[in-house]
Amino acid sequence: MGIYREIFKDSFGFVLFHVWSDRSTARISYLPWQKMNKRGSVGIAVPETIVTIDEYGEIIVKGNHVCLGYAENYKDLCMGDEWHGVLHTGDIGKYDKDGYLYITGRNNRYIKMFGKRINLDEVEHQLTLHLKREVFVSAETEKY
Repeated sequence: MGIYREIFKDSFGFVLFHVWSDRSTARISYLPWQKMNKRGSVGIAVPETIVTIDEYGEIIVKGNHVCLGYAENYKDLCMGDEWHGVLHTGDIGKYDKDGYLYITGRNNRYIKMFGKRINLDEVEHQLTLHLKREVFVSAETEKY
């Protein structure tokens, strides 16, 4: 990867970083150029940001850069910090052994069957591996 970094830097005068963000916050994480071999990863948290994964696998972001909430009219602008610096992204993720974050799905792609939460994205992935073809899994409640 070093040679690509040098070519890019020589050509444009700066080094490019892969950054993950959300509409409700500024940057969340970045993938340093030295770790571009971490295919599919959104990297590590930017400074002054705490990124955790809750018991359901949802990625939670904490920091002073998380938006205060959403305003639907001018009166809402006076409501203050409704989210208290915490964003529930709706993304499902995991960390690898080196602490790099991967987004593996969305929390609204779950169904409950026999009291168990089933991740439809994971079902698709496993079926694709097993059947060696692309598959699509959905539930009646999903809208397209």
